[in-house]
Amino acid sequence: MYKKINLRFHALSSMAICILLMTGCKKEEETTQHWDYENTDWATLGYTDCAGTVQTPIDIVTSQTIKTPLDELEFNYNPFNISIVDNGHTVQVNKGSSTNKLTVDGVTFEFQQFHYHTHSEHAVDGAFNDMELHLVHKDPVTGNLAVVAVFVKGTGNVENPFLSKYFSEFPAEQMKEIATNTTINLDDILPFQRGYYTYTGSLTTPPCTQGLRWIVMKEAVNASVQQISNFEARHEINARPIQPLNNRFVLEKL
Repeated sequence: MYKKINLRFHALSSMAICILLMTGCKKEEETTQHWDYENTDWATLGYTDCAGTVQTPIDIVTSQTIKTPLDELEFNYNPFNISIVDNGHTVQVNKGSSTNKLTVDGVTFEFQQFHYHTHSEHAVDGAFNDMELHLVHKDPVTGNLAVVAVFVKGTGNVENPFLSKYFSEFPAEQMKEIATNTTINLDDILPFQRGYYTYTGSLTTPPCTQGLRWIVMKEAVNASVQQISNFEARHEINARPIQPLNNRFVLEKL
């Protein structure tokens, strides 16, 4: 049963990747239309992939996930100095000089950047978390992307040290990347338990490129209520609405 599910997952991934290779990121290059979160019908602005059938985020309905013994996630993360930019929609930390890798199903992806969304973009059984971090990785051979989503829950007054470092370096200006001497390690934001959901989806912002592998960590990490408020104040709600599942399936690691 597992082999059939796994083959089906890879078949769906291959189909979605074909869509990615055929469309590429041309939509982003062909349009200069401004997009925002007030009107998320981005296809009408020329980002036609945003109307595709393999979109992210989704509501993960736990009673409908396919529970199976998926491979363990292998994180090989090393400390690096923050290089940070406010791109007008979120605040993004780009890869440093050290190599940070994720290996899953025998494929190694290299870390590219991480950013945040408030509230969370994914829901689980209809419920949102306060915040969601996206750690974006790229296969250097094929160019395919794998994104690790980490939920953050605001509770009490105890600050999350990783998020404190991240927020303390937020640039004053937009669209200007700043190099800093602040060192972080991505291991420090991962939850202790490494269970996850996985499915094939898309970028959650234009051009909404399809064919990405999404890995959504099941366990949330904690932050203080004030930290969540600080992130929300920077870009308010910057979460794309839930998208239809459209007959896709979500695998859940046992």
